[in-house]
Amino acid sequence: MNNTRALSLGTLLRYAGPAIPLSMLLMPPIIYIPPFYATEMKLSMPAIGFIFFIARLWDAFIDPLIGSLSDQTQSKWGRRKPWIAFGIVPLLMAMYLLFQPPAQVTQKYLFAVIFFFYLTWTVVQIPYLSWGAELSGDYRERNRVVGYRECGTMIGVLLATGVPAIVFYNHEPSLREILGVFALLTLILLPITTFMALRRTPDFPAGTYEKVSLSKAVRTLGNNKTFGHLLFAFLAIWLGVYIYNAGLLFVLEKRLGFSGSNFLKVVFLQFLICTAVTPLVVKLANRLGKHRVIAGSAVMTAVAFCVLAQARPHHTTDIVMFFAVLGVVIAPIWVLPTAVVADAADVGELNGGGRKEGLYMAIYNLIYKLAIAASVGIAMPLLSKLGFDPSQTLTEAGARAVNLVGLYLPALLLVFGAMVMLLYPVDARAHATIRERLEKQRSSLA
Repeated sequence: MNNTRALSLGTLLRYAGPAIPLSMLLMPPIIYIPPFYATEMKLSMPAIGFIFFIARLWDAFIDPLIGSLSDQTQSKWGRRKPWIAFGIVPLLMAMYLLFQPPAQVTQKYLFAVIFFFYLTWTVVQIPYLSWGAELSGDYRERNRVVGYRECGTMIGVLLATGVPAIVFYNHEPSLREILGVFALLTLILLPITTFMALRRTPDFPAGTYEKVSLSKAVRTLGNNKTFGHLLFAFLAIWLGVYIYNAGLLFVLEKRLGFSGSNFLKVVFLQFLICTAVTPLVVKLANRLGKHRVIAGSAVMTAVAFCVLAQARPHHTTDIVMFFAVLGVVIAPIWVLPTAVVADAADVGELNGGGRKEGLYMAIYNLIYKLAIAASVGIAMPLLSKLGFDPSQTLTEAGARAVNLVGLYLPALLLVFGAMVMLLYPVDARAHATIRERLEKQRSSLA
């Protein structure tokens, strides 16, 4: 039952492998799919917006169901591997239908395919994240697990931004051609990395632990104040991050005069630096406590946003330096959250909620996705209310609105989230006590 031993490098690399192609599937539905179906497939923009809104709600609320079902799965392969193994082929089918549709499609086609895509994505993603939470019960070893996995995620982002630029270096591609590159890379990488992970990486070990009903697990989760504290902090932090993302192009193009064609280049730089500093993030989390490192990251990211608000228009060096610094200071926010969630799940088990890492990861993902959805609903009306019109020449009021909504409001949310996070009670010492009590509890059930 004891899974607190150090994991081998091979285990960590094999587990992290699928994160590369999985992260490559995240970018197209956000950046490329909506304009592709609007311009090249000739569907109406209001219809596309409505379909994606409903699909994102579906995506968010299906998470707890899949998480709970994977928690209850018992097989000789473990709890998570069957979901991932059986989910990969449908996910690849859904991806191809979404990325490379027939020459003529209807709104019903997009509606059906995007729902199929998000369902199969969740069937794979939630068990995959939960699997990582179970690979080790040790506070510090979990930091290594998420560090390797999130390095894989960032490599996927780098490939997603860099490969199309290389493939179409001397050619202005259509959106279908760009999506074709994503489809081909995913069709190659996802089966290979998943097979390697499933074949050799251990799943949750067979053993004796308390079996509880879903209703009791949900009641225990609701009473887990440690987890509620964590969700409140992360809601503020992710709202700050995604309100910033919603207004970023307006800040860069309208206020600072930065060419939109260079946007992916500075994003590539940011994630390259994020990837490079991830080992340092893991070391800091081991030494200082992961919640403290996340809080420090949120504060430093807020400071960086405020500095960008003072940047000079048409000074490319200022913007490049901002993204380079942001790659360092924001890295813990991308790397560490699921490791903290795994610790909170241990508290839930200790309180009688059973081993429900899948449900905890799903609820965290629900909060994360709600923050993404709410960010656009907050940012766009506020920008308009404060006098910003993207179709008009930027006025002084518009410039103030872009800074206030796109930078200062996110900074305020990040600082608030950091203050809440600093009050989180589970550090390495507290978690060691929790694990010791859990082992005694599990032994008594044997």
